[in-house]
Amino acid sequence: MSPEDLLVTSIEHRIGVVVLRVEGEVDLSTASIFQAAATDALEHEVPALIIDLSAVTFFASAGLQV
Repeated sequence: MSPEDLLVTSIEHRIGVVVLRVEGEVDLSTASIFQAAATDALEHEVPALIIDLSAVTFFASAGLQV
């Protein structure tokens, strides 16, 4: 199973807020996907970023580093 199969992200732009939804496992093999999604979410200056982790089934310390 590839890292892309373990972690799915989506970005939703709302007025003044960006919501990054993360689903699956955040670990050493998927942290780079999480990092890229967070970087994409912050591409445009926004006053607030919300990271929705409610669908994350495993969150390792590599995710905290991101």
